[in-house]
Amino acid sequence: DTLRAMLSQCPGSFLEVDGQGTTKVVIPVVGHEDAFKALSEENVVKLTHPEEHMAMAQGEDRLKVAKTYVPPAPEARTDGKPLGSADLPETLDISILGTKVTLRKGHFEAMVMKTPEAERPRSVAELRRFLSARLARGNSILKALYAGKMNRFEPSRENITALTVAIHVAALKKGEYIYRGAFSVSDPNGNIARWLDTAPGLYQRTSTHAKPYQSLQVDGHLNMPRGYDVAPGMKGLLNGMRTFHYFSIPDNDHMNDADRGSGPNRRLYLKCETYGVFVNTIHAKFSKKADSRTEEMKTRGYEFGDICESIAHGASLFTSKFTSKNAEGIRKENLPGQVETKIKDLGKKLRAVGYGDFARTALKDVLDGGGVRRLIENLNNALVNLQDEEIFNALAVVNETLREIRDVFENLNGEIENRMGNEVLVEPKDIYY
Repeated sequence: DTLRAMLSQCPGSFLEVDGQGTTKVVIPVVGHEDAFKALSEENVVKLTHPEEHMAMAQGEDRLKVAKTYVPPAPEARTDGKPLGSADLPETLDISILGTKVTLRKGHFEAMVMKTPEAERPRSVAELRRFLSARLARGNSILKALYAGKMNRFEPSRENITALTVAIHVAALKKGEYIYRGAFSVSDPNGNIARWLDTAPGLYQRTSTHAKPYQSLQVDGHLNMPRGYDVAPGMKGLLNGMRTFHYFSIPDNDHMNDADRGSGPNRRLYLKCETYGVFVNTIHAKFSKKADSRTEEMKTRGYEFGDICESIAHGASLFTSKFTSKNAEGIRKENLPGQVETKIKDLGKKLRAVGYGDFARTALKDVLDGGGVRRLIENLNNALVNLQDEEIFNALAVVNETLREIRDVFENLNGEIENRMGNEVLVEPKDIYY
């Protein structure tokens, strides 16, 4: 805070602390003389080594004083008690590059309360700075991955969780509140998925989400979900989540020839959850098979508590069946009921005009987790097999349904070509502030 105060006297200069505690000082070219003067050796020594500064002021040998100086024992923090639940505001504004984003208490309360008291923030201002730093860190990681700089950031636990924070805040930034649910993140070259695949501590797991995409081959391996568990706390996930799983939603350049056609670009499916599921029905079968792994993967073994976590995950899956899909902040990839109805009606309309085979191809896997994205992929592939007049007749039916589906999603950001259902779509433009 003292250093920030020093720089505040220098227009354009500021200090940042990233999610790993690294401090960065930014000084503009214009007016840099003022900043260099404020950060002169004399002024810095006054803060960092007051005994040397006093020696210099009295004309003594500062090095001699430094060699014999015995620092006092560190004092306990006296700048306030650790934050408790009652101290937390209902909303908290954090910022990155001048852009303000508002978090709700539910986003960060568990992070604070699951942190040992001695390590908790002592003030709301400190909490704001810490969360802003984690956001900035995650944002920088995503930018580096989009730029193809795969080795710039280590896939450490802190960096991985910071990346999830940046993805979550990108949704909030454009006005899409999410408390529980899934993200579909633009990953055109697969760099985010490949970077995550190099993280120590991964495991392969089952997932009931977007299942049609999991049986595909992507980058030479089976597109199995990967799980990653995270200890709760200030360096954990938002909303009290303690694990996430991910897999690719491939484009046609990353699929087998038999599955290749035309369709939307590649994306990453990512969903944060309350409980991990290391013990699952496919782990033992596929965890060591080459067709489900990349060469860089470092999957972990069994850890104490995995069985309890997996049982709790199963219980939460059961209770989620009774949670309203339309509740505020619930953003799973499920199709809204009215969209399901329109897709079923599309099949009936196509069969009624003699396009039964076309309908079977167009609707394959769509209602089983493939969603609107799979519908559009299927339509593109099915139209190739029709003659010109047949294409015209089929499109007359199809386009009407697609317009109706687009109307259902008009209040959500993103193109329906990329959307399975109600998940949050995150694009590169949402990351570049």
